[in-house]
Amino acid sequence: MSAMAKRNYDNWLSGYAEYTKHSESPDLFHFWTGVFTIAGALRRQVWIDQRYFQWTPNFYIVLVGPAGIAAKSTSLRLGTSLLRRVEG
Repeated sequence: MSAMAKRNYDNWLSGYAEYTKHSESPDLFHFWTGVFTIAGALRRQVWIDQRYFQWTPNFYIVLVGPAGIAAKSTSLRLGTSLLRRVEG
């Protein structure tokens, strides 16, 4: 097994916030896009056993803001471009 690469940030969301800080979208949009990206990468491979069911990271995230001003699509494009690079 290969050694893990050194981490640049304590947590992934902090790194994602740094990655997106120069984007025109609001920070809250980037935070929730980061949560969406983590959940998408985990898919149904990670869960918490709740005895009668398994809790999986299944989120319905809606970004709400004025059309053409809030840059909702810009934020989502950054997250989905990362997800497309995930193998599997």
